[in-house]
Amino acid sequence: MEIDFLRHYGFTPPLIEILRRAYGDTLLPLQERVIQEGRMFEGNSLLVRAPTSSGKTFLAETLFLYHALRGRNVILLVPTKALANQRHQQWRERYGPHGFEIRLSTRDHPFDDSHILEGRFHLAVIIYEKMRSLLALGGAFLSSLGACVVDEIHYLFDPSRGPDLEILLTRLREESTLPILGLSAMAAGKEVAEWLGARPIVEIRRPVELRQGVLCQGRFVYKEFNTGQEGHEDLFHSDTADEGEAMLEAACHFAARGETTLLFWPRRDQCYTAARKLAERFNPPGKPDSPDLDSLEPTAMRDFLARLLPRRVAVHTSDLSPAERDLVEQRARGGDVLLICATSTLAVGINFPVVNVLTTRRMYSHRPEDAGARRPPAARPIPQDRLWNMIGRAGRLGLSAYGRGILVTTSPGDVQGLMRLYLKEESPPQIPLLNRTDYAQTVLKTMAGRAPFTRESCRLALENTLSGKMGLFAQPLDEIVHRALGELIQQGCLVEEQGRLHPTPLGSLVMNHGLSLSSAQRLNEYVIHHLQEKPPILEMLALLSELAEMGEQYLFVSRHDILTHVWTRALIARVEESGSSETAFLNGLLTQPARLRPEHHTAFKKTLLLHDWIQGRPIQEIENRYHVYAGAVQRLAEEASWLTGCLAETAGAHAMRAEWVKQLLILKNRILYGLPNAALNWLPYLQDRRIARGSVLALVERGYDAPAKITAAEAGSVQDLLPPGLFPSLFPAPIEKNGAGTSPVLIEPETPEFIVELDVGRPNRMVVNGAPVPLTLTQFRLIRCLARRAGSCVDYETILREVWPESVGDRKQISRQKKWILGKIQESIQIPAEGLIETIPGAGLLLHARIKMG
Repeated sequence: MEIDFLRHYGFTPPLIEILRRAYGDTLLPLQERVIQEGRMFEGNSLLVRAPTSSGKTFLAETLFLYHALRGRNVILLVPTKALANQRHQQWRERYGPHGFEIRLSTRDHPFDDSHILEGRFHLAVIIYEKMRSLLALGGAFLSSLGACVVDEIHYLFDPSRGPDLEILLTRLREESTLPILGLSAMAAGKEVAEWLGARPIVEIRRPVELRQGVLCQGRFVYKEFNTGQEGHEDLFHSDTADEGEAMLEAACHFAARGETTLLFWPRRDQCYTAARKLAERFNPPGKPDSPDLDSLEPTAMRDFLARLLPRRVAVHTSDLSPAERDLVEQRARGGDVLLICATSTLAVGINFPVVNVLTTRRMYSHRPEDAGARRPPAARPIPQDRLWNMIGRAGRLGLSAYGRGILVTTSPGDVQGLMRLYLKEESPPQIPLLNRTDYAQTVLKTMAGRAPFTRESCRLALENTLSGKMGLFAQPLDEIVHRALGELIQQGCLVEEQGRLHPTPLGSLVMNHGLSLSSAQRLNEYVIHHLQEKPPILEMLALLSELAEMGEQYLFVSRHDILTHVWTRALIARVEESGSSETAFLNGLLTQPARLRPEHHTAFKKTLLLHDWIQGRPIQEIENRYHVYAGAVQRLAEEASWLTGCLAETAGAHAMRAEWVKQLLILKNRILYGLPNAALNWLPYLQDRRIARGSVLALVERGYDAPAKITAAEAGSVQDLLPPGLFPSLFPAPIEKNGAGTSPVLIEPETPEFIVELDVGRPNRMVVNGAPVPLTLTQFRLIRCLARRAGSCVDYETILREVWPESVGDRKQISRQKKWILGKIQESIQIPAEGLIETIPGAGLLLHARIKMG
């Protein structure tokens, strides 16, 4: 079927052309089946199981466009932040210029949450757990949805993530008219389809054949995915007894043939060692240079990539910063990288154009019980479904006739056993695990957004879960609910009044944010017993670093560090330096070193690291002192920032002083971005990644603690610190001479009834007569276009060119946006706003306001 067929579903020629450039002229078999046989555009719920590279992403993309063209919104739920960022960035670049609002919601990117809750988006890309929190805050936006896409829906059976996803989907199922499109490369049985009310569509063939098998001593024994045919390839001779060395030999062999290869390593240190060795051994012709690295903030990983990329080698792990990850992914998709060393962070959803995938049989992972006990990740055999997902990254349409998914061993006796274990046996039946969780916490999460609730509604909610439908709970649900609610009431998480249950502030932390019950109790106790006076920042960082959620963020502490109390002594010294030695919480830990457990030493190290981070220490200094990469620092900061927000909410619920709550919210942003107080005026530019933290710190050091302090006359003195193109965006207003140079000035239009303030750093709002007015990006562009020429008529052609620069607009769009803007202004300032924007018939629009550009 030709992609032009989409015109029958209302797709416009520009949109079809965009899809053609991204996917080609012809639909893949799976895409044709889902659209025609599954009737995806007719409001049906579908559960699609298909191998990787079968075209599932296209389905999500076209479903969002179909509903956007009809005034409805779509949510895309994904399991990982890396996948969310990739989808958001890719589709925002692709469709943002055409007026589509693509939103993102992750723990470290809450800036679009208000837009999502108000239904002001076309597509929202949201992490599973974050979606559950948004629903807890108010699910009214569900009424604007045309569909919900659940990517990697097989996470229902993941030991750590599955229970929360099951609770989320149970909540979404309550919206009986909401179609759900579930996508997975793994098995999802008929029980899941029946539970979702979805029609299952299974595609068993890949567009590109995949040879999946075992490599031993240079001989690759495989079974083809589509045909089932077995065979072998004698690739090269090897007599090494080291599996890592065997992977390197294979990678160099494929690279010499010009084939891109992805190597999965169990640990990050193995990944980096392998990348260094590959860069030493592989000498590609026509080495690409790496000028784009110069735009990245100086870090140890940037320096490492600078050595790797000219050899067409790269790494992809959680130690990379977001900017470094983006660069590696762009290079890989552009074909500039032939060898990519990665950890399992790449195994889910991120698609690189690779021909071969190499992996060993082991991976390092956390079991839920390990994370709770603060144990580090341990080496375990790769689960069958995880291996399939990893090797399924190989073989992309248009690259080669087939791909290779290779499990590497050096023992000939392993070959047949590994083939049978991983590739010839059916996967075991998958079972949801909600029935194995702590029932008290499960009840709180399940009833989030439904409070107040009754015991019966709680029982019905559990009964409607997949585990409930499959009868997996060991005891009758009445008994489970009775026992769990009694425990929650006793612990102070719920109160019962006339048969209705209401969450307390403690319970709300678990319900609204997904915080563990133990951590919610710690925060609650701290606010009650230690927040009677303004607490020192070090003490709060130490509290946060001790919580179970921070324990999941692994940071190495050596045995020597523990025995010599390196981090304990450093924290004592830091407390004394700060002049806050009389802190009951910290003194209780630091004055009894013999009672400290290993996790305390790790928490102290994290406390010091975060304190250096918010004091504005250079990232390379932090990397060197704590022996971490920038990506790990940012992961710790994201988790600590989220927990600080939970602490602020707890303080507010207990009616603590408003200024303390405000300081906690400021601290939340400081932790997220690593800023001292003096740099907070640069926050909007960091939020949308227009400038790096290091540049902000350098600007503040030169005395520019706010963008407004940089005048046009001083542009040359700071040009080395600002990304190309950023400086002009600091001054979008007309410039007038004022003697000492040029600077933004007030423009005095004819009628002064309205004062409009615009800040290019806040393109999601404007301020009218002192009241903030929320805006979409399109609306901001329209107001900015008119504001630049306030008091003069702006013709329609100019408006269309500046507001919709890359699409074919019409005057109806202008009229609709004007109506929506005036409605928002009137709602905010409570006076008629019709006189603000005047329509000059046949000519254009005229803005009557005093404008302040910032």
